[in-house]
This record gives sequence, C-alpha cells and structure tokens, in this order.
Amino acid sequence: RLDHRAVVKPMRAGRNRHPAHRFDLVLAVEIVPLFNLRNVTDTGFQMQIEEWDYLNGMHQVETVSWMAVSAGAHRLYDGTVIEAGVASAQNSSATSVSLSAGFDDAPVVFAQTQTNADSTPVTTRISDVDAGGFDVQLQEEQANDGLHASEGIGWIAIEEQVSVAFDHVGSVDADHGWSKLRSGDPAADDVFFADMQTLNGADTAALRHQERGNGILVHVQEEASADAETAHAVETVGYLVGSTGSFDLYA
Repeated sequence: RLDHRAVVKPMRAGRNRHPAHRFDLVLAVEIVPLFNLRNVTDTGFQMQIEEWDYLNGMHQVETVSWMAVSAGAHRLYDGTVIEAGVASAQNSSATSVSLSAGFDDAPVVFAQTQTNADSTPVTTRISDVDAGGFDVQLQEEQANDGLHASEGIGWIAIEEQVSVAFDHVGSVDADHGWSKLRSGDPAADDVFFADMQTLNGADTAALRHQERGNGILVHVQEEASADAETAHAVETVGYLVGSTGSFDLYA
C-alpha cells in the first residue's frame, strides 16, 4: 500500500462546552474540538484533542470519526472517484494543491494537519475548490500572531454524489445559523465528515453539527479569543455520510 493520510473529522458524541477545533463536529452539544495528529504511517497514527489557547485546555473523552486513504488518484468499486495526498503550509499563507484524478466537477475536499511542528493550536481552511485543485491554509486563533511553523496537511477529495460506497457526498450553504444537510438521519454506526470549502469569512472558524429528527444540522462557529463577535459569512460546507469499514482502491 501507499502512504496513508489520515483525516480526522466530526465526533459522534460530546459533552464538553468549550469551542475548540474546526472541522470536528459534535452531537447536539456546544463543542467543536481541535485535533492534533502526528506519526501518520501505513499502520496507524497518533491523535490528541486540543483546545484554542484562550480556553482552559481541559476536555472530556470524545468519539471520533476518521478516514485514512492511500495517497494518489483512485476509484472505488462503485466507480466513485477519490484522490488523496499531503501538502504543506506555513503561517497563514495559502498552498495551492493540484488534482489529477480527472473530476468532472468540483469535488468535496477534507483536510487535516498531520504533523505537530508547532505547539500552537491550529486548524485548516480550504478555498477555491474546482475540478483541477484547491487552496488550503493554516489558521491560528485570532488573538495570536498567525506565525506558525510548516505543517503537513493530509487531504482527501471525493466527487459529490450519492454512491454505493458512501451514503451521500454533498454540500450545503451555512453561516453562524443552523443549516440542514441534504441527507437523512445517519445510522448509529455511520461516520460523518464535514469541512468548509470556501473562505468567504476570514475569521478563524470551525464547524459544529447536531443530529435532529431525520437530518443533520451544521453551522459555522468562530472562536472568540480576540472579541465576542461571532457572526460569520455564508460558506459552502462539504460533507460525507457513510458506513464504517474499509474499501478497496483501484487505479
């Protein structure tokens, strides 16, 4: 197998009320933890929950969805196109990533730091996604100086569709208010991933989610290290709902 790149995403449960990391979302509770990955190999990775510097750093146990994909362009058994790789970014400068899988339209992209070169909590933001590539950058909390050592960023791009391999890969517009995803209620053992695909609001922000009735709600949550204002512009949010397990990748 090729290098595995792990992407950590939304949690399936949560109790802590401190806003933390960006993509990782929670079930009907006021929390968005930040995840720190390191030592990503073909056989596993290490993961740690972090909070933003302005919070107290104490966090309860969470259940986390994660995905690991071999680097390169692939097709799943049902024909779904998927591509994965690793990029690097430093400070708050955007890094451009080119896609070679031949997507017909803009895919849904998920990203996660894979290294811990700098101990300052950081998240990633994705922007300018199209069939040929995307930009990704690091974001520290607003109260910090934005100077951050170079980190490795694992990314996975998947074409947007209803597929056999995944229950649904789609997108929805969301801001600081709740928005409903275009999908039904996931099963108890399903995984859920979400990531902003745009950078319409430059303030450091994360996603939160909760499950209600027959759907999933998401909204963009800004951290409040610099000020208490948390209104955020509308962003395109990409998401994936699927079953747990492993899938064969074909060239």
